[in-house]
Amino acid sequence: MIEITLDHMVTVTGIINSGCQVMIICKDIWERLGMLMKHEQVMFMESANGQSNTTMGTIPSICFSIREVSLQL
Repeated sequence: MIEITLDHMVTVTGIINSGCQVMIICKDIWERLGMLMKHEQVMFMESANGQSNTTMGTIPSICFSIREVSLQL
Protein backbone atom coordinates (compact mmCIF):
# COMPACT_ATOMS: atom_id res chain seq x y z
CA MET A 1 0.00 0.00 0.00
CA ILE A 2 1.16 3.54 -0.73
CA GLU A 3 -0.09 7.10 -0.23
CA ILE A 4 -1.21 8.73 -3.51
CA THR A 5 -2.39 12.29 -4.15
CA LEU A 6 -4.93 12.62 -6.96
CA ASP A 7 -5.02 15.86 -8.97
CA HIS A 8 -3.03 17.63 -6.21
CA MET A 9 -6.07 17.73 -3.91
CA VAL A 10 -7.24 14.34 -2.59
CA THR A 11 -4.86 11.98 -0.78
CA VAL A 12 -5.78 8.28 -0.65
CA THR A 13 -4.14 4.97 0.15
CA GLY A 14 -3.47 2.95 -2.99
CA ILE A 15 -2.79 -0.74 -3.40
CA ILE A 16 0.30 -1.71 -5.38
CA ASN A 17 -0.44 -4.50 -7.87
CA SER A 18 2.27 -5.21 -10.45
CA GLY A 19 -0.20 -7.17 -12.59
CA CYS A 20 -2.71 -4.32 -12.81
CA GLN A 21 -3.68 -3.04 -16.26
CA VAL A 22 -6.10 -0.28 -15.20
CA MET A 23 -6.36 2.28 -12.40
CA ILE A 24 -9.64 2.12 -10.49
CA ILE A 25 -10.93 4.69 -8.00
CA CYS A 26 -14.02 4.49 -5.81
CA LYS A 27 -17.10 6.55 -6.58
CA ASP A 28 -16.78 8.66 -3.41
CA ILE A 29 -13.19 9.61 -4.34
CA TRP A 30 -14.30 10.58 -7.88
CA GLU A 31 -17.09 12.71 -6.38
CA ARG A 32 -14.58 14.49 -4.09
CA LEU A 33 -12.41 15.26 -7.12
CA GLY A 34 -15.35 16.76 -9.02
CA MET A 35 -13.99 15.51 -12.35
CA LEU A 36 -16.02 14.82 -15.47
CA MET A 37 -16.55 11.19 -16.40
CA LYS A 38 -17.23 9.75 -19.84
CA HIS A 39 -20.19 7.51 -19.00
CA GLU A 40 -20.41 6.24 -22.59
CA GLN A 41 -16.90 4.72 -22.30
CA VAL A 42 -17.40 1.80 -19.92
CA MET A 43 -15.15 -1.18 -19.28
CA PHE A 44 -16.22 -4.73 -18.54
CA MET A 45 -14.30 -6.03 -15.56
CA GLU A 46 -13.97 -9.52 -14.12
CA SER A 47 -13.08 -9.58 -10.43
CA ALA A 48 -10.99 -12.17 -8.63
CA ASN A 49 -14.13 -14.04 -7.52
CA GLY A 50 -15.26 -14.46 -11.14
CA GLN A 51 -18.06 -11.86 -11.12
CA SER A 52 -18.41 -9.57 -14.15
CA ASN A 53 -19.29 -5.91 -13.70
CA THR A 54 -19.34 -2.76 -15.78
CA THR A 55 -17.53 0.39 -14.66
CA MET A 56 -19.41 3.69 -14.38
CA GLY A 57 -17.23 5.16 -17.13
CA THR A 58 -13.74 6.53 -17.64
CA ILE A 59 -11.93 9.68 -16.57
CA PRO A 60 -9.87 10.93 -19.52
CA SER A 61 -6.87 12.13 -17.49
CA ILE A 62 -5.94 12.42 -13.83
CA CYS A 63 -2.68 13.28 -12.07
CA PHE A 64 -1.35 10.58 -9.71
CA SER A 65 1.41 11.86 -7.40
CA ILE A 66 3.52 9.48 -5.35
CA ARG A 67 6.02 11.43 -3.23
CA GLU A 68 7.95 13.62 -5.71
CA VAL A 69 6.83 11.71 -8.84
CA SER A 70 3.70 12.83 -10.72
CA LEU A 71 2.13 10.89 -13.58
CA GLN A 72 -0.74 11.92 -15.85
CA LEU A 73 -2.80 8.75 -16.34
